[in-house]
Amino acid sequence: MQMSSTPMYKNLSVGIALAALVIAGWSLYRSAIQPDHVVAVSTDPAAQSPILRDLAAGKLVVAYGGYPPYTQEDPKTGTVTGLSVDLVNEIAAQLNVKVVWKKINWNTMAADMKRGEVDFIADPIFETIPRAREFSFTEPYSYVPSAIGVIRKGSKAYGSLDDLNDPSVKIAVGQGTAEETLLRVRAPKADIIGVQIGSDTAAAANLILSGRADIAILTLSDANRFMAAHPEKLEALWESNPPAFMPAGFALQLNDQLGAAFLNVAIRNLRYTGAIDSLAKRYQIEDDFKAARIPQ
Repeated sequence: MQMSSTPMYKNLSVGIALAALVIAGWSLYRSAIQPDHVVAVSTDPAAQSPILRDLAAGKLVVAYGGYPPYTQEDPKTGTVTGLSVDLVNEIAAQLNVKVVWKKINWNTMAADMKRGEVDFIADPIFETIPRAREFSFTEPYSYVPSAIGVIRKGSKAYGSLDDLNDPSVKIAVGQGTAEETLLRVRAPKADIIGVQIGSDTAAAANLILSGRADIAILTLSDANRFMAAHPEKLEALWESNPPAFMPAGFALQLNDQLGAAFLNVAIRNLRYTGAIDSLAKRYQIEDDFKAARIPQ
């Protein structure tokens, strides 16, 4: 008697269908985890870091905004000098590379950096939360005494930074600076006037001279520099006990972690060999290079 083959064929068809589904599923999975076009990622450090790229070419392209005594430009010769300049030149000398200096405007430094025209900014750039979205930073190489008050001689003196937290107090401060950030936290009720600083980090103090503000908030070095130019008109508050010490380091292009690692080694070397202390004494700003402190 001949047996029917239908069940066998049916089972075979089901098996083939299941196998086809498995193969199709596996193909989809492989295509998902292994795209047709594999993008090669360079393992050359110089290709991943603007600083290492330029070092390989025998140079460093370094920006400065003008922040005496860290960076300053001779208006007649264009020569750049200062403590930060000496630091960068020492790094370059040990690597036998040249430094290409480029002047930037304080108001546009983030945009200048994003364009990739410079490797890093030599001035001690204060590390603030908003700036962390725009730059990478090295470890601090200075802790700048800050939030010094500058007033007209004979005008109302304030006992502390917290005394400024009053709507009747007009405070001049550099727009976008760390001092402005500090004021908006410590004195949010005050009438805070942000001043475009351009190439002069002490520009906010001009509002004191013109009578448009009651007090200007500056770094200690800026306050001293501005008062030296107008000793008969101005006086400073809290110089002996600065309200803040701002950590400051070199600022790099965002995500240039390899460049930051290189500069961190350089900073530590210059600190441990005494080079930074020697420069601090030469420029008479030893207070900027003490360990981070919390004001009492």
